Amino acid sequence: MTLLIGMLYFIFQFRKRKIQEELEKQISINQERERIIKDLHDDLGGSLNSIRLITDLILNQKLSEDKVHECVTKISKTSKNITQQIKTVIWSLDNEKDSLFNLVEFIKHYSIEFIEFSSIELIIVDKYNYENVTINGFFRKNVFLTVKESLNNIVKHANASKINLEIHVINNILKIEIKDNGDGIEKVNPEGNGLKNMKKRVAEINGELSFLNNNGTQICITVPLLEYSITH
Repeated sequence: MTLLIGMLYFIFQFRKRKIQEELEKQISINQERERIIKDLHDDLGGSLNSIRLITDLILNQKLSEDKVHECVTKISKTSKNITQQIKTVIWSLDNEKDSLFNLVEFIKHYSIEFIEFSSIELIIVDKYNYENVTINGFFRKNVFLTVKESLNNIVKHANASKINLEIHVINNILKIEIKDNGDGIEKVNPEGNGLKNMKKRVAEINGELSFLNNNGTQICITVPLLEYSITH
């Protein structure tokens, strides 16, 4: 009788644990769905609204040829941004991309492509030793968007001629340093929405973001991998 009670108790605990795991998984899925909806609303909503306003301006106003060309150029640029935003969301949802290797390669490829047609020299120092580390899409997206915003701020505001991008992984800590030789952080408005969003994204994955003025601006992203990764 005691053995039977013990077996029933074991089965009950086993099923309870399975149900709890399924509930936690469902909560995680729902949270990620809400994040995706928010990202699409925040990132794409403004861009699409901008295209609509510019299009209305072209259709409803008698504009000079130069002004029409300026408006069409803005639409083209905004469309490219939308394409990149959608690409980032899709990439963050692809479970096959859930590796630190893929994140590092995605950052490197984007950085080269982003800087390619500017006059800025980009130097990438990759000190990641390419261990097989699995990370989730939320982690990948937040790190990538922080790097993307950093590069965007430099190109738009820093008047820099050189950018150094260094990627390190030491003791399960991902460290990304982005340094330019431009005007410095005071010229960029450290309280602006771009920098606030960067700090928020890094904080959401329990990381730290720091800025240093040193003949330009040095941005350091430091994020622990343990909570978001499994090393095989």
